[in-house]
Amino acid sequence: MPQVRLTGTAWERRLEDYAYTVGLDRPGLAWEFLRRNANYARDAQENSKSIPIANTSANGTQVFKLHQLVIPAEKWGLATFVNPTKCATDCTIFWLPSHMNSIISCSAKASNDNHAETVNLSHFRGHKSVLVTNSCEYVVIQDSRSAARMIVTGKSFLSGDSTLSFNFEGIQNALSGLIALRELKKLMCKSQSSVSLNWPSDTKYRDYLVALDGYLAQRSYRDIAEVLYGSDRVKEVWTNETRHLKDKVRRAVQAGIELMNGGYVKLLN
Repeated sequence: MPQVRLTGTAWERRLEDYAYTVGLDRPGLAWEFLRRNANYARDAQENSKSIPIANTSANGTQVFKLHQLVIPAEKWGLATFVNPTKCATDCTIFWLPSHMNSIISCSAKASNDNHAETVNLSHFRGHKSVLVTNSCEYVVIQDSRSAARMIVTGKSFLSGDSTLSFNFEGIQNALSGLIALRELKKLMCKSQSSVSLNWPSDTKYRDYLVALDGYLAQRSYRDIAEVLYGSDRVKEVWTNETRHLKDKVRRAVQAGIELMNGGYVKLLN
């Protein structure tokens, strides 16, 4: 795996530049790795006309309309292409439901006085996005520490109060669905948010992204290590016979490459 130092230049990267990644859930991290894939960026550019443009509804929900399947995007695990220049905090990623474990399938019906509980999008806090297709609505609701994804059939969830019936097929899907339902409940305006199980508890994926960016920029392992661990620590141990830090950076680079080249799909499960 070649690492070439670009002589006479400085790698303008700081660990603080990656602080936003610590607040991403696993699907958000998956996007960060995918958007660095040059082949994906080429496909997204070639199919840029298929990327739906969002309209904002009266309650602040971003609504995207998809009139036909975007087959080239599906090979990347996406329902539609997303601009790869946008990080996960600046866009909504609609992953294919078949790739997601933590997604809820439900049917919506019009509410009436006989229904004890009705919901609409205004009942949820955070950023709300809906991808409208010919067969369903793909709803993504997320704040800084929770995210929920739903596939809604029947009545449009955009048209006001609804009653929802949740559909689970099989024990394993039911268990995943219960986790997704818990995330949805956390996002109810009256709920108390807590740390989600879908958020990684350490910073290893941030480190993998730093290492991957260094690799893509043709930086040396030492350059990458200085961003991750600080120049003082690197200077102190870099020539140590154990080569512990160098091997750690090498493994991070390899992990980043693997995640970029398809491994990101595992983060969706």
